[in-house]
Amino acid sequence: MVEWEYTIQDPEGLHARPASKLVMKAMKFSSDIRVSLYQNSADAKNILEVMALGAGRNDKILVRAAGEDEEEALEAVKQVLAQENDLNP
Repeated sequence: MVEWEYTIQDPEGLHARPASKLVMKAMKFSSDIRVSLYQNSADAKNILEVMALGAGRNDKILVRAAGEDEEEALEAVKQVLAQENDLNP
């Protein structure tokens, strides 16, 4: 299992557009990918679960990937979130 902590930079939080891009990217991998905020966890391949986290600006999310392509999956998630915020992962 690999994990990465990320602070949401977008003033609107993890809203529909970045959440959708995150889910679409996560679906390309066989690994189990989870996004956690506080005590809540969401399947990164389920848009409703990701949106239900309600991650806002400056919230720290934890992204975990476990499986045969976990490294590639985590890197892809990093890139999606970085592109949405014009940041480097």
